Amino acid sequence: MKRNIAIRALLVLVFSVLGCFVLFGCDNASLPADLPEVKDVSLTAEDSALYGKAGVLHRLAYTAAEGATVSTSVELGGKAATSSDYSARAEGFLFYKAGEYTVTVYAAKDGLVGQASVKIQIAASTAYINGVQIVAADGYGGKTGALHSLVYDAPAESEIAVTFEKDGAPSQDAQYDPARKTVVFRSAGNYTVTVTASLNGASASDSAQFAVTALEVPEVTLSAAKTTVKEEETVMLERGAVFADFDRCSSENITVLYRKGNSGSYKDADEESYTLNGDLFTPHTSGRWKLVYEVNGMWSGTGEDELLLTSSAASMTLSAKTAGRQRIQNGVPTEIAYSAKGALDKYNVSFDTHGNGNVTVTKGEGCSLVVTAAKTDYFTVSVIYTHKVNTATKQQIDLNFYSVENLVYAPFLGEDPFCGMPSETLTFMGHLLYFDATPCGVEGRKLTNRDVSYKILESNVNGAVEVLYVAGDEDYPYLIQSNGEDCVATGSYTLQATVTDPVTGYSAIATKRFTVTPTTNDNTAAAKCITDYVAKYPGFFQMKDMSFANIGHDSRKNIVLTKTGAIIHRTNASWALGNGPEFGCADPAAQADCRLAFDFRLYGGNASGGANLDIQVMTGGTNSSAGTIQVGVANGKFFARQSVNGQSVQTGQTPAVAMGQTVSLRLDRKVSGTTVTFTLSAKTEGEYVTCLSFTAPVSSSAGNIGTPVARYQFKHSGGGGCFAVENVTLAAL
Repeated sequence: MKRNIAIRALLVLVFSVLGCFVLFGCDNASLPADLPEVKDVSLTAEDSALYGKAGVLHRLAYTAAEGATVSTSVELGGKAATSSDYSARAEGFLFYKAGEYTVTVYAAKDGLVGQASVKIQIAASTAYINGVQIVAADGYGGKTGALHSLVYDAPAESEIAVTFEKDGAPSQDAQYDPARKTVVFRSAGNYTVTVTASLNGASASDSAQFAVTALEVPEVTLSAAKTTVKEEETVMLERGAVFADFDRCSSENITVLYRKGNSGSYKDADEESYTLNGDLFTPHTSGRWKLVYEVNGMWSGTGEDELLLTSSAASMTLSAKTAGRQRIQNGVPTEIAYSAKGALDKYNVSFDTHGNGNVTVTKGEGCSLVVTAAKTDYFTVSVIYTHKVNTATKQQIDLNFYSVENLVYAPFLGEDPFCGMPSETLTFMGHLLYFDATPCGVEGRKLTNRDVSYKILESNVNGAVEVLYVAGDEDYPYLIQSNGEDCVATGSYTLQATVTDPVTGYSAIATKRFTVTPTTNDNTAAAKCITDYVAKYPGFFQMKDMSFANIGHDSRKNIVLTKTGAIIHRTNASWALGNGPEFGCADPAAQADCRLAFDFRLYGGNASGGANLDIQVMTGGTNSSAGTIQVGVANGKFFARQSVNGQSVQTGQTPAVAMGQTVSLRLDRKVSGTTVTFTLSAKTEGEYVTCLSFTAPVSSSAGNIGTPVARYQFKHSGGGGCFAVENVTLAAL
């Protein structure tokens, strides 16, 4: 455009010179009247207050001959202006430097050019600013983290400064990029943005308000597979966060709080009291824990969730290494070891002498204590482990001691003086008590029941508590009988057994406390009481298939449970035997050949020195008896007889059976064609000898001996005697 203006100016000059010669001079008044007309040339600023200001757009206006080609030229101080002095726009001109500018408008038509000019004086540039606003991006406008544009109008050459206030105070929460003129708001609030333009020592400012709201906080979750653990038990945490829109995580943290008990406020947990390794949390002490999981969004607030955990005291077990009373020598510090397993570091250990001023106790090496007694005495020391935090959690064992003048001559107690008594709870039934004691100082001598005495130290049982011997047995075992007449005893008692060496006169003592559970008068409840007790200690009562149906109240006092699970029926002058309890044995091979086997042991005889046991063959319904096979001892010899369909047959009285001897018996049932054969064999030593055999036709009628056996039932026959039925088995042949 500037080139066109120069060409047009040259043409005008040429025409003017020629005109001067042709038209008698160069005065405008003497120009040809038919030159294209240009008039009313003017420059105006959009804002009149800015007229004549540098950098302000001045609009050009003029009137030119119709059909003429219009061009312009600009001079500054009588010389052609350059691009650094001004710039031309479609709407007009921007003048940058101060001075007098001449703008000439040319109109060319039919080879002739007309022109007209306007002058304007431009002052130095003045800063200005207007139109400030925040333009929100689509979809997320007005949200924290969203991209916004800053729009304003200011001189191109001015320096721009942008500041932000939030809720009336200066704020750095608006991130402004001057190169791109973009703004990101970090937090919610009412913002004021101020834009200041500075130019040539002057400045102008303009402001706009913009409200910003936060994105929704992250949806945070914290959970664990289980919320109740032991000390030192590690639990896996599961955590997560869901963010709104374009938000993302900027930081996360788990705060661990703790309280000791069930009430009170949670406080910051001691860092030594737990371990948090990634998602693995391990409490090192018992109590209540609150884990607070916080997640901070990049552009939103903080979301959190909490998890409540309970850690209980770490388990430990405490037991004596040696049962019974420990023998120690007067005045000699003696170290006694005990067994303690588990989280011992969580517990404090202490000792209790129960007020005995003649005894001192100190901590030994490892799990042991050092005991010193001042005189010969029986005493007990309690070893107590108390949890360091949860002091209500304790483990305790009582160690019993007997201080003697000389260890050489004191009887020695076995590993368990009360071996054969696995439980501290007794049913009403009698229980055999085995006492293990060995003399010291003399080889080859044996202590018997005559060297042992019993005493009930304390009892709150609502009835009599007695210790009685099994009839006819001068050595072990001994019988504990609780309230034998009424069968309803409840409570507990402590039994003390003292074994005295008859040669040296020194003694050892063992004690044990028992709880008594009654057997009710109801037969079903009584049977359940026994079977539950037997089931609880299967290794102690090896009852095999024996059951306990139809226990009669009037004969329960004659039942004794032995160490091997035998059922002893006892009778003598003191213990009258009633009709006797019955014990059944279910037959898993009812439709097949089978063998019933058991041991019969004689403890005490009746008037003839023997005892009787009935084996009832039950067919069809539970109580359908098809006959009885009776075995027993009379006059020192074994016998067997049967009563089937009104017939009774007695065998020869062999073999011989001494008191305390065991007879092994087996009763075989076999079917051949239409015949059922029952064979009873016995032995004391050597091979089995057939004692009884009989047959019956195969039948399907209940109560007929030829019908498949539903069960065998043991019954203490009215002949009396004291014996045991042991090791009962029933199997197919």
